[in-house]
Amino acid sequence: MNLSSKLFLIIFILAITLMICVGALFYLQWSHIPMSILFLLIIALWSVSFGFVLRKTILKPINKLTATVDALSLGDLSVRADIWSKDELGTLGIAFNNMAQKLQSYYGELETKVTERTEQLSKSLENVQKQNLSLEDTKKAMINLLEEAHELEDKLKVEKESVEHKVQIRTQELFQEKAKLISSIENLPVGFMMVNIEMELMVVNNLAEHMLGGVKSVNLINEVKKILGAKLDLVEYVKQCGIHKKRVIFDNLERNGKVIRILLSPILTGEKNDICIGVVILFEDVTEAKIAERSKDEFFSIASHELRTPLTAIRGNTSMILQYMDGQLKDPQLKEMIKDIHESSLRLIAIVNDFLNLSRLEQGKVQFKTISVDIISLIRKVIAEMQGSASEAKLHLTLKESTAPVPRVLADSDRVKEVLINLIGNSLKFTEKGGVTVSIDPQKDKLKIIVTDTGRGIEPKNQRLLFHKFQQAGSNLLTRDTTRGTGLGLYISKLMIEGMGGNIKLEHSIPNQSTVFSFTLPYVAKVDNI
Repeated sequence: MNLSSKLFLIIFILAITLMICVGALFYLQWSHIPMSILFLLIIALWSVSFGFVLRKTILKPINKLTATVDALSLGDLSVRADIWSKDELGTLGIAFNNMAQKLQSYYGELETKVTERTEQLSKSLENVQKQNLSLEDTKKAMINLLEEAHELEDKLKVEKESVEHKVQIRTQELFQEKAKLISSIENLPVGFMMVNIEMELMVVNNLAEHMLGGVKSVNLINEVKKILGAKLDLVEYVKQCGIHKKRVIFDNLERNGKVIRILLSPILTGEKNDICIGVVILFEDVTEAKIAERSKDEFFSIASHELRTPLTAIRGNTSMILQYMDGQLKDPQLKEMIKDIHESSLRLIAIVNDFLNLSRLEQGKVQFKTISVDIISLIRKVIAEMQGSASEAKLHLTLKESTAPVPRVLADSDRVKEVLINLIGNSLKFTEKGGVTVSIDPQKDKLKIIVTDTGRGIEPKNQRLLFHKFQQAGSNLLTRDTTRGTGLGLYISKLMIEGMGGNIKLEHSIPNQSTVFSFTLPYVAKVDNI
């Protein structure tokens, strides 16, 4: 039975009862007091019973529901309405309890989410605090940097002023140095010209302009090209100067009736001197020097020819006296004097021959008769001729045969013989014990002849002078032994070997141990099997 039915029934019964009681009272008209009191008591009792039933049925559940609502409003989500009636109040209690259960569940989820969010916020707060600390550190660092920057700015300002002052001073110095350099260039005894890598004229002195015939500066480079002609491609030389890095010299260039020597030298820079920024060109008027040299050569030639005849006569006469009149020379001193005259004449003839050879070689008057030469046979002949000198000095003189086949060379046999005699003779002169060995080294493009001795060696400081005029192995111009020659032998040998397309050099020399000279000669034909 639902709540409305219950209320209707109660009210209905109450109304019937009241009607009966009121009717009974009116019937009795208050005449029968005891009965009236009884009816009043019944009415009162009925009212109390009705109130009790009403309270139990309606008011009590409502009060429970109200208490539950109050508990819920205070936050106690675990409270439930204890209503088990099957009327509307029971249904309302069940619905209220379901609502409370859902609220509790929602509240639990909310608390979980709040807890999680609180933790997230706590972590975020920690991160923010850390970031704040980091920002604070960054702020302090930035402040320090700003302070350092200000300090640096002040230092830079001071340094800038110092640098500007130094630059000003250095600029003045450079200006002065430039003025000195220009003055020095103008006062050079040679013509001076400098071009950059783009073939632009950078510097030129008056002497260079004069030596080039007073040509305007804009045409000077073209004038140099004309003078060099086919000898050198000036543009290509300047373009490749950073690669070849070589200076070149051209002698005997004719210009306006004068003989000019031109020297070209790259201007190199960089840590390894591998960057070319231009080329310096020097012009030297060697007309007077050439005239003097020619006069000197003519003098030596004439003098040598004039000296050669009487010296030959002296050599021949003294040789005949010593050979055919040995028995008639009773005086030992006279005999020794004649012998000295004979040896001196030989030395003088050798000197004269050196001067003649030198003059002819330097003037280019020597014609090399290059033919196919059996170098082994030639060496054997020279060794045989010089074997007596070696034996007299108690030295061995040998040829070290090559195990490989020795091709024929293209050379002037007489000139090769002179070179061999000179090299072997020098080795014998400067060797006290041991001896001299000649060996052959066939190479791919040339034949190498090596002369090795066990002599005194050559000091390192003297080695670079060996192939210069008037220099002797192991001596210099001031201290050389004048009884041993002119010091022209190696220089003449160099000119001869180079004239035949070869090369001569000092391989190495160890003082008091050994000295090794070598020279090369070209093959008659190309050799591929070596």
